[in-house]
Amino acid sequence: MKPLISISDLMSFGFTAIKETWKPTLKYSIWFFILPLAYYLLLTVAGLAGAVGSRGMGPGPAFWLVYFVGMAVMVLGLIWAAIGLFQYMLAYTHGQNMKTWKPKRAALSYLPGLLWIAVLSALPAIGSMIIVALPMLLARRTAAGILLSLVLFLIAIPFLAWIGTLFSQAQILLLNDEARGLEAIRKSIDLVQKRWGAVFARIFVPVILFVLIVMVIQMVLVFVGIILFVSLLGGWAAFAGVASQGREGLEALRGAGVGFGLVSILILLAYGVFAFVVAIATRIAQLLFQTSVSAKLFHSLKESK
Repeated sequence: MKPLISISDLMSFGFTAIKETWKPTLKYSIWFFILPLAYYLLLTVAGLAGAVGSRGMGPGPAFWLVYFVGMAVMVLGLIWAAIGLFQYMLAYTHGQNMKTWKPKRAALSYLPGLLWIAVLSALPAIGSMIIVALPMLLARRTAAGILLSLVLFLIAIPFLAWIGTLFSQAQILLLNDEARGLEAIRKSIDLVQKRWGAVFARIFVPVILFVLIVMVIQMVLVFVGIILFVSLLGGWAAFAGVASQGREGLEALRGAGVGFGLVSILILLAYGVFAFVVAIATRIAQLLFQTSVSAKLFHSLKESK
């Protein structure tokens, strides 16, 4: 029996998975960007067309049809992409030959089972929130009732973390074609219950650390963008400030070597495109990291039971 995989090994595996799977999984991950973008562009066009057609009377039936039908299509598409990506990662982390691998079932065929597990998993959280709210409601929002609700809420946080960790493998068991419904939850509890603290750490620590890495990358991009803007186009602000001084002010501005013009704009546009591509790449990397780490932890739990 193998020991449960360590957090460092999980993270190392996640980074390896990004490098090895980003290209074959683009058929899934790219939809996380295309579908929302297409939906909001469609809404914008429908809204503009409706505004012109109704002459300022508000959105018409056509807009709401596009709104709800488009949202349904987008949500189903995102679910299909998420399930397909997880199916791929479950096979990849299990060491299958990905050149010949094919999913056992269509991705959306899992949707009813996943929704049912989600409902069952949400029941403890719903029950906890009802209990938390009762003192405040029964005491008619008095100070004592609010204080008791706050205490119950603080107690509910570790309880929900415990329950969520116990149930964390249920949907993965369904996707791995091993169990469904209550049986999937029972098997998830069986996998986790005697080591839920270790599983909790392996679920959240890698994700939190990776999110911090992404945040650092984003902050660097913003910082570099600000520097470029100030150095290349800061002259526009200065221009606006001295334009009222006439010809003498403009000559002083040129003499100061303020950088603005077509070249500066092109450089900033190029940087904007670069930052946008990096943002998409980091989001895809985050998707691959999280799914690969979850799938690897699932297989490790089974092998170390």
